[in-house]
Amino acid sequence: EHNVRNYTKEEIIRRGSSTIISELIEEKQLLRHPVHISFDIDAVDPSECPSTGTTAKNGISISNVVKLINRIKETGNLVSVDIVEFNPLIGTEKDVEKTVESIMRVIKEIVSE
Repeated sequence: EHNVRNYTKEEIIRRGSSTIISELIEEKQLLRHPVHISFDIDAVDPSECPSTGTTAKNGISISNVVKLINRIKETGNLVSVDIVEFNPLIGTEKDVEKTVESIMRVIKEIVSE
């Protein structure tokens, strides 16, 4: 109904994140429309974001998330971002710190010029 495309990690690895991002920009006409990113940290590998309710074993890397955000920012149409599913009650203090560091890396990319 809403024409939402899901890319699996395997497809992203096989085809390359740059290719996928370029397709998204073209298919969704992101050069002409405002863009909102809803970033669910459940999709990130638990080695980088362990403090979340549903971890994705072999999930995407924060480096790929940053790459995606930077490409979307290049369109000039990124208007909002939300980051969801962080739960500081899950995991050890070290897990929480690691998750916060990963989230902060993403936030720094979002707000950087």
